[in-house]
Amino acid sequence: MLLRAPALRRLPAIQRPLTPADLPASARIHVAAFPHAAISQLGVATAERYHASLRARADVHATAAFTADRLAGFCFGGTARDVEGAFLREHLGFVARELLRRPSLLVRRVIRARIGAGLRFLRPRSRREPALALASAPASAPAPPSFTILYLAVHPDVEGRGVAHQLLAAAESHARAAGFAQMDLSVYLDNTRAIAFYERHGWQRLVQDGAWQGFMFKPLG
Repeated sequence: MLLRAPALRRLPAIQRPLTPADLPASARIHVAAFPHAAISQLGVATAERYHASLRARADVHATAAFTADRLAGFCFGGTARDVEGAFLREHLGFVARELLRRPSLLVRRVIRARIGAGLRFLRPRSRREPALALASAPASAPAPPSFTILYLAVHPDVEGRGVAHQLLAAAESHARAAGFAQMDLSVYLDNTRAIAFYERHGWQRLVQDGAWQGFMFKPLG
């Protein structure tokens, strides 16, 4: 007979805007939640600086969730695009110093790919590749406004206890109140747990040319 593991008790989370004092903790959560991402592989100091740059952007909404006076998770969302590329352009010297301190990172495919993508945006605008449209409308129709979930992460100790659900619900409420027609995000294809989480909350996969590349959306109509 298989015994079902007991369900984890849900934790109510207090949410408020992310502040500079929260950045060291949010950076550690970022590295733990996204270990294979380029920012995480560059270290906690890079993640902290990255979060500070996100928080300072007018087109990004940053939320912190607390349980028992401890940062339990965060959500960055808004209308910003290519935030990693923008960070690289704005902090190129800092990133270069981090790479010089740990040159072994340069052999990692994700680091080389992200640096290459960021450097492409240093070219004149006329030579850049067109941005990917995430809206579900036909290409000939104007894309509806979309609120992007850039990052949503919780501390490993509170996974499965409802904190991510509360952060996502708050982001959706903010998007609706601001008049957005839909939300969008991207997820790693091998992150089956995150994919299932978003699909349980009404998110759909955006299939283009018969293939799914990790983009998801949710209409807010």
